[in-house]
Amino acid sequence: MFGGYGSFSYHKDFYKYIEATDTWQKIEFRGDTISPRFFAGSSQADEHNNVYIFGGYGNQSGNQIVGGKHYYDLYRVNLTDRTIKKCWEINPGEEPFVSANNLIISKDKKYFYALCYPHEKPKTNLRLYKFSIADGSYEIVSGTIPVTSERIESDFNLFYDTRQDQFICTAQEFVSPAQSAVRIYTLTAPPVSQQAYLNSQKPESSGYNNLYRYLGGLLLFGLAVFAWFRIRKRKLNAINETSENENADVMEKKPKTEKKPNAIYLLGEFTAYNKAGKDISYLFSPKIKQLFILILLNSKNGQGVVSKRISSILWPDKEVAKTKNIKGVTINHLRNIIADIEGIELTFLNNKYNHGETMLSNPVYDRHCLG
Repeated sequence: MFGGYGSFSYHKDFYKYIEATDTWQKIEFRGDTISPRFFAGSSQADEHNNVYIFGGYGNQSGNQIVGGKHYYDLYRVNLTDRTIKKCWEINPGEEPFVSANNLIISKDKKYFYALCYPHEKPKTNLRLYKFSIADGSYEIVSGTIPVTSERIESDFNLFYDTRQDQFICTAQEFVSPAQSAVRIYTLTAPPVSQQAYLNSQKPESSGYNNLYRYLGGLLLFGLAVFAWFRIRKRKLNAINETSENENADVMEKKPKTEKKPNAIYLLGEFTAYNKAGKDISYLFSPKIKQLFILILLNSKNGQGVVSKRISSILWPDKEVAKTKNIKGVTINHLRNIIADIEGIELTFLNNKYNHGETMLSNPVYDRHCLG
């Protein structure tokens, strides 16, 4: 057993189960170090007793208060000589994602498959990814599987049935700690990308058909160019016949509203931009968005909102004492998000949460923008 999360900490320890004594024994490894994390995927041990561990979410210190980051790295762990070797680390450059629990190694040992999804979204989608073990290059080889990941107990797994040659995905979605629903999906192997599937459905064309298509394309292109020149000539003649004032009116355009960096748009569709002008609205899950608005509305004149009131409003169906963990996680996510927006901060003083003085004392409004 490796890593995990609990008591506001990310973990990186390895444990081995001793069946004879029904206990867990901590095991030390040498070689490269895997930073503390959870949401990491792992494979079964192969004939050489190697296990692959991929990705996850955590930080080097293991302290949740520091914040977290997504990891996209692969490690080979040998359970016989107890060594760890880092294979690679990539930067996907797309919406952040984590892996489900299980990794499936391909028959030729060149690739591994992982179910990946954006874990910060309560309503999210699983998709099957195919990664190269050699260099980390990857492609998506399935459609989306809609799942609910609002609670930390939610559990997603990927298996492979060698007899029927198919992948099996299990999704356990919790509506409360004592109630969950389990759904099972299958995918025929080997999976292919959408483009490869579409290419396989195209009928083969003869040489004559290709020639006709080529000539037809040239003819259509020539007609389009001729029509464009005719239309352009007519427009130029019409513009020359209009007066200067009318021409100015025709050319006048209403300026577009410029999206500013360090801005949060509250009215209409909720939109947020960081200091670099990047749209980070996707980081605000429904709960984080509600928490942000609640603290914002109560931050006038530095009043703030007490911790118990946050619990009673955002989780009215739970006892205040039982919301401590999920509230702390939500608040830390909000603090990490707004840390990349200049002019706003989240403070905790006298048992009250408050959007800091930088924002409240110097508010800047741009129509429906609060920055």
